[in-house]
Amino acid sequence: MYFAWGETEGYTGITVEKQFSWADYKWCEDSDTTLTKYNTDSSYSTVDNLTTLELSDDAAYTLDNACRMPTRADFEELTANTTSTWETLNGIKGRRFTSNTNGNSIFVPAAGLCYDGSVDGVGSFGILWSSSLDESSSRYAWGLDFNSDDVGVSNGYRCNGFSVRAVKL
Repeated sequence: MYFAWGETEGYTGITVEKQFSWADYKWCEDSDTTLTKYNTDSSYSTVDNLTTLELSDDAAYTLDNACRMPTRADFEELTANTTSTWETLNGIKGRRFTSNTNGNSIFVPAAGLCYDGSVDGVGSFGILWSSSLDESSSRYAWGLDFNSDDVGVSNGYRCNGFSVRAVKL
């Protein structure tokens, strides 16, 4: 499933209702300069200084109220305390993160992303949303991105469709 940042309805890809563009993003009025929630900069419209998703806007929490989306700090901790490898599991390419402490691991599929009416990168890369806004530019939120060569924490346009991986509250 793909989710725009701060939206709780997921999609399996591009639909007539959801193109993953600013025009159909819940938290703006048709453009990235008209943000209506989660904004720290008046050049993007109404400032509310919310920098972390409220649970009511957290896709993981709405699917299971014992979970939440990871924060940027959670992703930084994950990359600092795991070894990751690119692999194929049941025919699906992705990245396995293995704890340097206890050996437990998670596999994250390379689901690509959705944006402006397109799906791109399935099997080549993946991006997971965090619950953290990029405070330096409210058009962006933080995520974990990975491919066969690299893993990192970076920002992406909030209207784009990325995957979500839940963590326990």
